[in-house]
Amino acid sequence: GLMLSNVSPWQMSGGTQVLLGDYQRNSDVQYQEQIAPAQLPSEVDYDVIRRGLWESSDMMYKYALGMMAQKMNYLQQNPLPSEEAALADMQPLPTVTRVQERPEAYKIDQGVLERLVTEVSAVFNEYKEIYNSSVAINGLEVDMYRLTTEGVQLKEPGGYVSVTVSAEVRGDDGSNLGDSFSLSLLNPAEIPSVEELKERVKAFAEGLMQLKAAPPVAEYYNGPILFEGGAVATVLANNLLYRGGLIAARSLMPMGRGLADQFGQKIMDERLTVKNYTNKKEYNGTPLYGYYEMDGDGVTPEAEMVLVEKGVFKKMLNGRIPALKAPETTGSSRFMMSPQSPTLVTGTGTIHVQAEKGVAHEKMKKLLIKAAKAAGQSCAYIVRGISGSALVVYRVDLKDGKETRVRTTGFHMPELTKLLKLVAISSKEEVMNYLPNAYPASMIYPAGMIVDGMVIEKANPKTEKEPALKLPRQRD
Repeated sequence: GLMLSNVSPWQMSGGTQVLLGDYQRNSDVQYQEQIAPAQLPSEVDYDVIRRGLWESSDMMYKYALGMMAQKMNYLQQNPLPSEEAALADMQPLPTVTRVQERPEAYKIDQGVLERLVTEVSAVFNEYKEIYNSSVAINGLEVDMYRLTTEGVQLKEPGGYVSVTVSAEVRGDDGSNLGDSFSLSLLNPAEIPSVEELKERVKAFAEGLMQLKAAPPVAEYYNGPILFEGGAVATVLANNLLYRGGLIAARSLMPMGRGLADQFGQKIMDERLTVKNYTNKKEYNGTPLYGYYEMDGDGVTPEAEMVLVEKGVFKKMLNGRIPALKAPETTGSSRFMMSPQSPTLVTGTGTIHVQAEKGVAHEKMKKLLIKAAKAAGQSCAYIVRGISGSALVVYRVDLKDGKETRVRTTGFHMPELTKLLKLVAISSKEEVMNYLPNAYPASMIYPAGMIVDGMVIEKANPKTEKEPALKLPRQRD
């Protein structure tokens, strides 16, 4: 059944940023773009737009006055080390004008989307034990504008669509279990067909039924784990693609600078090289969301940048705010496709994690079993999903290689130090398109990697009493 269907009308939102001081030292305290929201009309009215931006600028100016005073007072009482004190607060940028039009129309057919959601969600009718199931499609079409007193004038069209499927089931041991998956797309035209979505939802429901019957992890494990598919992408993204990772960060406070403290050192297995592309539109036939020609500051980025070379940290991505190990912009300021927060964020294009001397993917499981035996373990584990509500974990029998879906409540995500020496890396590559911080990005990554010294603790599932009333579909 259809529970909600709504298409919001066109609207305008925006804000202003006011900085006091100069490029060397200004009122920016957090070193992240901060704006005062502007009250803008729902129709194009020059006078109302002008008034909204004036009021927003006035508010931001008063805020900047206070921030400038606080910042200078803080720096007087807490002088920065000479190397950091010499850094400018902002890098000047050249004048540029670029008005980009939408390459493909963003067409919303409400009736088609309603029928799609209704038909796809009907797949759950075949599974009486599953409840709270839902299929949702959300999307946004947006045109982003940026105008600065430095002469930067930009217009960039954008948009996204997300298809989210979620459901719950009661485990055989009485615990409530839930899971979900989502597709991140840029245009409604990219939504898969009804039949394809039905197949994906059916596979999801079957996985949830496996989880229902899956036994909890019965004993403590410390040994090798094979990560496959999306689990590899999640591990790499969590360790590398955050502020303070391969993305530069700046702060007034005396805190650790993340990976910047390891600049020039080995941070990953020497077989791994990490590159950032901005000019690749596709990879092996798969379109890449990370393609862009100019960033939100009007800077044209390098087509290819090597960030990690054979495990050694070589370069960081940055916007126009200089950092100790990234003093100049790499053209990595990305527009956030968020009407509530029309700002820029330092981000990636397409990250490519390349593996030298990779192993044929079919051999990865055999190598896992061999490593687990060498570690004196009675079994091994494969993790195929981390990003959903429930981990997709399989226990592997070391004698016959049989896989059994298990549940765990004590899984520890591998830290970057665990990637310094990997047991094996798959030569097969996969592509993931996603929307971190509401900007389009891509990752090309090995389809599998075996990480040693991983811990899975004995599971302690939380059980609940049997409900007094059965769910309607379970009363037949």
